[in-house]
Amino acid sequence: MGGPCYVMNEEGKLESGPSCTDNFQVVKFVYEGDEWHSVEQCFQAVKYEGPIREMIRSTLPEGSKSEYMYGIDVWRLGQKYGQERRPDWKEVKVEIMYKINHAKYLQNPELQEQLASTGEGLIWGEASTDNWQIWNSIIQMQLRKEIVEGKLEQGPLEGEPLKEALRGYLQVLYQYDLVDSMEYV
Repeated sequence: MGGPCYVMNEEGKLESGPSCTDNFQVVKFVYEGDEWHSVEQCFQAVKYEGPIREMIRSTLPEGSKSEYMYGIDVWRLGQKYGQERRPDWKEVKVEIMYKINHAKYLQNPELQEQLASTGEGLIWGEASTDNWQIWNSIIQMQLRKEIVEGKLEQGPLEGEPLKEALRGYLQVLYQYDLVDSMEYV
């Protein structure tokens, strides 16, 4: 779910990471030609086509609502119409989450600085559903690498090159006993 990821400090302890690692963070960016207000909003909407996608896209954060509650609201909308999800969703969801985060960072240089400030420390996602703790972790570490190496502007990775990059971070999580298998990507 929502909340910033954790970052391993020099003493080997996990501490709260920067807000940019929170998929519920309210920050504007454009993905596939539409403006979004959070990674979570975009991710939940692109599961669908047509009216459901547009309904989630048009769900805006309200002034008095916390980022967390906004994230929960759009998450719930994304769960509500499961039978109408795109048929390839299970196969493409991790790549799409990566691409959404890529768009967010590319269009918000201050967030690039936040993520780069985590150094080389392990990033571990907030507890979540459906293995997203793992996927969010490896996506953030991959994007941090692209930012630090100046490769973010080259565009997002796709297909097998992305899977291969993410598998490398899965190996890191495995070494820390945070995953019990290499079969997530």
